[in-house]
Amino acid sequence: MRCIIEWIKGHSYLFSFLFFTAFWYSLLLLNGTLFAGFHFTDDHQILSIASKLPESGFLDTLQGMIKEDLRIGRFRPFYNLHRLLEIGIFGTDLARWAVYNGLLASLTSLFMFAFMRAVGFSVIASLVFPLFSLVGTHSGIWWRLGPAETIGMVNLSLALMYTGLAVKTRSRLNGLISVLFMLLMSLSKETFILIIPALVYIKLWRDKKSGWAEAVGRNLHYIIPSMAVFTGLLLFIKYFVGTAGVGYAGYGGFDVFRFLSAFLRLAIFGHVWIILIGLALAAVMFVKKEASLSSLAEFAAPLVLLSLITIPQALIYAKSGISERYLFPGILAYAFFLSYLLNFLGRNTEDGAAERGIRPALASVFGWIAIVGLLFAEQIFLNHRMFKVVFDSEALRYLSDIRAVPPASFFMARLNESIRSTWFFPIALGFFSGLVFLSAGLARPVIKKMLSRYSFYQLLLAAAVIFNLTVCFDRAYTFSFECRNIQDWMRSIEENTAEDGMVLVVADPIRNSEWGMSIKAYLNHKAGRNNLYIYPLKGDGATRNEASPFESFSLVYGDKSVDNVHDKQEIGAVAIFPGLEEKFLQGSSGWFDPSAFERYFNEFGFVSYYRRK
Repeated sequence: MRCIIEWIKGHSYLFSFLFFTAFWYSLLLLNGTLFAGFHFTDDHQILSIASKLPESGFLDTLQGMIKEDLRIGRFRPFYNLHRLLEIGIFGTDLARWAVYNGLLASLTSLFMFAFMRAVGFSVIASLVFPLFSLVGTHSGIWWRLGPAETIGMVNLSLALMYTGLAVKTRSRLNGLISVLFMLLMSLSKETFILIIPALVYIKLWRDKKSGWAEAVGRNLHYIIPSMAVFTGLLLFIKYFVGTAGVGYAGYGGFDVFRFLSAFLRLAIFGHVWIILIGLALAAVMFVKKEASLSSLAEFAAPLVLLSLITIPQALIYAKSGISERYLFPGILAYAFFLSYLLNFLGRNTEDGAAERGIRPALASVFGWIAIVGLLFAEQIFLNHRMFKVVFDSEALRYLSDIRAVPPASFFMARLNESIRSTWFFPIALGFFSGLVFLSAGLARPVIKKMLSRYSFYQLLLAAAVIFNLTVCFDRAYTFSFECRNIQDWMRSIEENTAEDGMVLVVADPIRNSEWGMSIKAYLNHKAGRNNLYIYPLKGDGATRNEASPFESFSLVYGDKSVDNVHDKQEIGAVAIFPGLEEKFLQGSSGWFDPSAFERYFNEFGFVSYYRRK
């Protein structure tokens, strides 16, 4: 075992690459997303752009994509460039896209690990940073093929790595390369611009020797171009793009309640309770003089960094709310703090020289009470609906009667339920933390090491990573499940309609805004079905009031609406999105006879009616 640990320490970068490559590709394979295929979210853009690219050419197509982004209040030129390059290289073979995304996930994890090692963190703390940053409810950017956060995170991880290398090597070139990747990440998605001051702060903090003024003076070559990128892009967006965004998105002014809601949600997703437990452990160490007071000042810097990252992200997402992929890049602040606390506890392990007496004893008692309270608070929040899985073990059992379910899905679902539905884990961890405090004065090194605060915190982080992985796996399997049902539906339409046959699409202009466009793109470009008409129908619960460019199907379907079908008997098929069948049958009873059609449905709720021959 010792030989393995020594090998890992000596080959940490190779180990990290192998570990994360195996981790991400295993995850994507086991839950079925690697070869899941077409999804109605985002993937229709690939088909539409690929069909225009040969005729329009690369540069004209790119210019059109950027102009369309500007029209709807977005500025993501590098994202558009990268997406167009992917289309040029991979075409519409979505399996290749998925394999490439797995590679991006592996490399991003490696670059984040390399950053932590460059700025002086241990191997295990450096592994914690990418695991908490990338694994959880927000991991969808690695299996979805459209989010701008994917390439944004790749560029951010490179900016971090070269910032770390600039600190380690004192190389100006590494600093300037870091600035280049800051620019690219900012041109991938606008919210990444807001993390640039935090990157500058990291450089100054880790490079500081005798004082902040000295660090600023020595790093002007890094600070000036970084802040020029930050200021220039913000001014460009304010005066030339606009800050209103698309419908629900964008900056809508300061609202204290929405801001606090976004800030607290980000903290909960970032496992702030584990950070507070780490701070409680550190506080006990300071009181018992197991760590010097100079170490206490160390916590000011990561707290400032946490604020520099999270406050701007909470401000920008106050309007839309923050969850899933919108946790990027703010979630990195909490991942870094967790890694920092683990590294601190590892550097300040108990050595038996602690102060003894009433005050240290009381510190241990109150510290243990605080930790137990925080463990139970964490358990309560883990049961919140924001962490709820779609496919619990009961749902998987029902689904297994219809189609094959991977054993890994059952395992992850049961593991998630065992963590969320019982009080065993907070009780067991609370008991373990009590043993940690009781064993502080023991002389046996083996026992002290096993029951150290560092070991306890490692165990706590491992439990949180496992929980995040179960939620991540559920999100990925849900995506894969949707993809398979979508493709079954599309295959059914292809098999039961002629190329010139009329297909009526019944979709909610709010709930199915993008999906209603996506089905048209797929049937046009993949199935050769161009005679499509739209029947817009609002379903129950479609109450969103914000304006959106996607809420009018006329942008895609033109005048091909059901009102312009003069002879309804020409309709050869009706494709109905989930939850709309009953309303459609009621609203079309004057001209639609279900008995003249064969009905298709699948477990996701997609329904079709095909005219009997």
